[in-house]
Amino acid sequence: MDLRQVLGGLVASGLVIGLSGCSMLGLGGTPTRDPEASVTESAVLSAFDLHVGDCLISADVAESFSEVPAVPCDEAHDSEIIYIFQITDTTFSQASIDLAGEEKCVQAMNDYIGPNYADVLPELDYTWFSPTAESFARGDREVDCLAYTVYADEVLTQSVKGLGT
Repeated sequence: MDLRQVLGGLVASGLVIGLSGCSMLGLGGTPTRDPEASVTESAVLSAFDLHVGDCLISADVAESFSEVPAVPCDEAHDSEIIYIFQITDTTFSQASIDLAGEEKCVQAMNDYIGPNYADVLPELDYTWFSPTAESFARGDREVDCLAYTVYADEVLTQSVKGLGT
């Protein structure tokens, strides 16, 4: 089974809870999405089937994971996918992935949420999901940038898209 990993702020701040996420919500399978590809019913998604705009319960994933709970953005969640990119490295380098994640995810905060996101939503920070050495060896090159709430008791009940404009 391929796994992905959480990097950046979540791990550095110790907010990742050591739970598997495989059945956190007691759900599974493919999410129901509307024509714009937004999740319309809660589901546990494959870490390899995430879309920009997916609202997640990322505190429920372990440092390495293959699935993550997703909910409609009008339900309580703690993070949202704000940008997805492919790394072009041909050999695995965590330092290179982290450098790209840092650069692209901070820009994504400005582009997706808006340049005033820190003033409007000071409880948000960013992190990223990235390949593990094992998934990289199998061809995984996707990095998913997320905006997430830095305080465990803070939840979002709407998309963060455009809130900082």
